[in-house]
Amino acid sequence: MEKQSRDSNSRDISRLDKSLLPSASEAPIRSPVQLPVSHEIAPKGSREHVARPQSAKASHSRRPSTPTTPHKEENPSKSRSKRKWDKDFSEADYQHKTKKSKNERAKSVGKCLHVSQESHKQKSSEISCKKDGNRRSNKELKIKFSKSKKNLDTKKKDLDAGIFKKEYNKKLDSLNKFGKNFYCTQTKPRQGLRPIYIDGSNIAFNHGQNERFSVKGLQMCIDYFRSRGHPVKAFVPHFRLRKGESTDPELLQKMVQQNLVVTTPTLYIQNQRRSPYDDWYIVQSAAANGGIIVSSDGFQDILKMNPNLRTVVEECRLVPTFVDDMLIFPVDPHGNRQNTLDQFLKF
Repeated sequence: MEKQSRDSNSRDISRLDKSLLPSASEAPIRSPVQLPVSHEIAPKGSREHVARPQSAKASHSRRPSTPTTPHKEENPSKSRSKRKWDKDFSEADYQHKTKKSKNERAKSVGKCLHVSQESHKQKSSEISCKKDGNRRSNKELKIKFSKSKKNLDTKKKDLDAGIFKKEYNKKLDSLNKFGKNFYCTQTKPRQGLRPIYIDGSNIAFNHGQNERFSVKGLQMCIDYFRSRGHPVKAFVPHFRLRKGESTDPELLQKMVQQNLVVTTPTLYIQNQRRSPYDDWYIVQSAAANGGIIVSSDGFQDILKMNPNLRTVVEECRLVPTFVDDMLIFPVDPHGNRQNTLDQFLKF
């Protein structure tokens, strides 16, 4: 069977038209492959030197270059010695190069260290200069700040002085209505308990039943308001400190030293004793500081001279009553059964 199939295939091929097959003239002629010849490298100018062909196709071809004829060494002993010499030379050259590279590296490192030290010195000098400059600038700023602060302080003082002058002028304008015979730099704050201004002569004579100046009655009145926490001032003519002018001049002198009693002036003209009207001191000081007048006097003569003091005399006056050695104040000072004594003695 296999033979029959082979015969049939051969018959079919023979039957094919010979015109379809390519002729001998039309078939491409392939040139023999020119392989690069590899020779051992020899110095130029010698007979053994053969130039290698440098073709573009050979450089791009992936096939390795295979020599057509094997290389034959003429003197194997010479080539071996040459190889040994090349090895020794390469090792010595490598060691020399490594030593040279090490020296170069050391030199470069030394240069780098020197440069880094110099740069560090420069940076440290720059930093020190900056610090000195900063210190100088800080000192200059402190001086400028102190100068500006002084200027601000002077400006504030000027402003405060101006404000104080304005406020004081306002106070003077308000106080001028009470009289132009006094000068007040500071007024007491109007908070809490009111200050007490006592008509000393009136209280002392009330306790002495209008016969003698009783220092004991004046002391009782002062102690009462001090026990309540009020600031107290009692006004007494200066001549009451003499002997025979009061029941106890020594006790009166002690109260003067304690700043509880204020003495009004006493004049002697042509052997005659003259004392200014002490009620003015009491009423004007109470009007200036919003205080309470303790007296049984109505001060009508003062109201005739200055009607602006009417509110102080009528609304801020507290009348005491002595029963033997007992001092009593009204529970409702205005007599309207509404305001109590505690309310009356507060702002």
